[in-house]
Amino acid sequence: MNNNVKNEKGIGLGIIIILVLIILMILPFSLGFELGPVKKGPAAILVGIYLQFWGILFLLSYFFAHKTFFLRGLIWICENFSSPKGRKMAFFYFALAFGLGTAGLIQGLGLFSENIGTTSYGMKHIELENIPPQVSDYSANESFQTLNNIMLSTSFENLEISNPGKIVPFLNMGNEKWQVNDEHVRSGRYCLNIIPDGNIASKFSSIFHSFSEKDRNYAILNSQFSDTYKPFDISKFDLVELEFWRYSTSNPDRRDEFNCGSTLDIYYRIDNGEWKHKMSFCGQHKSETTGWRQSNLQFITKGHRAIEFKFVYHIVVPKNDPEVFYLIDDLRLVGNIE
Repeated sequence: MNNNVKNEKGIGLGIIIILVLIILMILPFSLGFELGPVKKGPAAILVGIYLQFWGILFLLSYFFAHKTFFLRGLIWICENFSSPKGRKMAFFYFALAFGLGTAGLIQGLGLFSENIGTTSYGMKHIELENIPPQVSDYSANESFQTLNNIMLSTSFENLEISNPGKIVPFLNMGNEKWQVNDEHVRSGRYCLNIIPDGNIASKFSSIFHSFSEKDRNYAILNSQFSDTYKPFDISKFDLVELEFWRYSTSNPDRRDEFNCGSTLDIYYRIDNGEWKHKMSFCGQHKSETTGWRQSNLQFITKGHRAIEFKFVYHIVVPKNDPEVFYLIDDLRLVGNIE
């Protein structure tokens, strides 16, 4: 580089650079970017571009610092606040910023084959594509072999995408039908999507959205893989555990606006008694989803004969969004003896 080149004020160029940096910094947050793990989407892409732009500016500062006060400021940082100090530190900052930006850009474009999420216990898990089913399809009612007190297990591999309405061992009961799904599965080929058409706004809102039982979005869990319904036999168990994984983008609003705008509610009844509410699993906004999360519920069954389960999807104020989903995969019901 020729050190005898006369410095130019470059006020106009410097202001343009600053404005571009400000725009690239603000845009991701306007699209829902939050500090934490980088997630696929336009916000992450813009963050990647922002970091790459910083890297390019440091590279340009080594060759064209005479063009504007802003580039001279970057070289001054290299010469006075680096270790080691010197103009060539501009290459280090270029490689660092451009590399981080490229990694963020690739993650934002969804080019990585895995997605880091957290379970309901706060432990990290990895959602991998095309991994084998994590649980086998088994029903104690339809087998002569007892399998470690398992009453029912399924990864929904016995279903067919060509017959999306057949969702055994679940039975569709409401007008809004669950369907087989072959995207975003946790394991195997299929999972269930309880809102295959996304969130659809109706003329009813808030508490009037599900004004009658038949209009609700719900399904009954069957104890066998058929359309003939039969409750679960719990006569030999003191406790049963219901386990499944869920993945949602169904919340219409971000959590700082309305944390639980959509829920998957689990109801149960014992010995043909009254239905009781057990748990509400809140959905997540599509810009905040953490992927697959584990659910585990326990039911005291000692001295009883049968138990039934009803899964109900509820949304407080529906907003039209056909792209959102609420998925279920890898379900098991296990009995325990004290």
